[in-house]
Amino acid sequence: MEETATQMVMASLAAHPMAETDDNLGWAAGNGVSVKVWNDFWLSSENQEGPFGPATKESANMSVSDLFLPNTRVWNRGKIRELFPHLEPVILSIKPSTKGAPDKRIWLKKPSGVYSTKTGYYAAMDSCQRNANVRIPANINWISDLWALKTTCLPPVGIGTGPLAPWICWNPWIARNNRIFSNRIFTEEETSLKAIIDAKEWLNAQPYKAPTWVRSLKSLPRPNVGLVCKSDAAWSTEKQAAGLAWNFSDRISTQLSIAITSSAQIAHFVKSPLMAEGLAIRAAMEHALNLDFRRISFETDSQQLVMAIAGEASISDLHGVLSDIESISCLLESVTFSHIPSEENRSADCRAKEMLNHLVLNPVLI
Repeated sequence: MEETATQMVMASLAAHPMAETDDNLGWAAGNGVSVKVWNDFWLSSENQEGPFGPATKESANMSVSDLFLPNTRVWNRGKIRELFPHLEPVILSIKPSTKGAPDKRIWLKKPSGVYSTKTGYYAAMDSCQRNANVRIPANINWISDLWALKTTCLPPVGIGTGPLAPWICWNPWIARNNRIFSNRIFTEEETSLKAIIDAKEWLNAQPYKAPTWVRSLKSLPRPNVGLVCKSDAAWSTEKQAAGLAWNFSDRISTQLSIAITSSAQIAHFVKSPLMAEGLAIRAAMEHALNLDFRRISFETDSQQLVMAIAGEASISDLHGVLSDIESISCLLESVTFSHIPSEENRSADCRAKEMLNHLVLNPVLI
């Protein structure tokens, strides 16, 4: 519902320039194809930040994908240093999708990147304060006018699976702007009807999307037997780096597991512990594919990450990593993701901390 509302607001920007919502939109990098280096905001998931300064003729129309090494989605550090030497750590901390997931528009007022009525309201209030020179007619008494309205019940409507509430919230705001700036007045009935029509038009314009595998994960119990991979990460705020570790075992029963293999690596330019946990699971899944493990349960002590993978939460900073986890999961015959207590993940935790303590220079980016 919230993601649908976000798409609706973004699609309405061109039609409603007074909305000021574009002041709070940015991009989460996936494959980098849709994001323009100089014209779009893609360096932060919290503020509208992009490279500044005069662009060279050669880089004026460059996309973020042009900053990758040829035929990969790995950052080209040489090109980044040439064009944006002062932004190198910031750019390298962005983890794009290695599997080619599309870029994603995000709402910068929430870490999830999903638009909400509450944050939209506060954004509008901030906009009104910045535009203090816009005078509201003195003869408008919002409180008395609101209570004097004759409420009209909406007729029963069926708009399928699409939302109606966001449009009901949106159209009174448009009617208000029309009254203030264009001196055009719409009745309650006209505003309500416009909301229903807009909702139906928007729904009919959307392509059909089949439910994805991710939505069913939240109802899957933790398996008692079978192939299991436990992963963990240790993160350093000073080094902005992380040690990643994971181990595979064959769970015979709830009390007995047989170790199969394990691995660990260093990740540089990691901006948060949650990003580190996501990188650990992604690396573990790629290792599982290389070992031809097709039926496996992944376990981590990061409950927030499990919720994000299961589609119960959205995290803008992890767009590329989460998209890759979904893509790799589609290549497996059976996969589950479970949260486990930290004490059950001590082996991977110790290995991750050991890797971080032996951090060396000349990093290999992942």
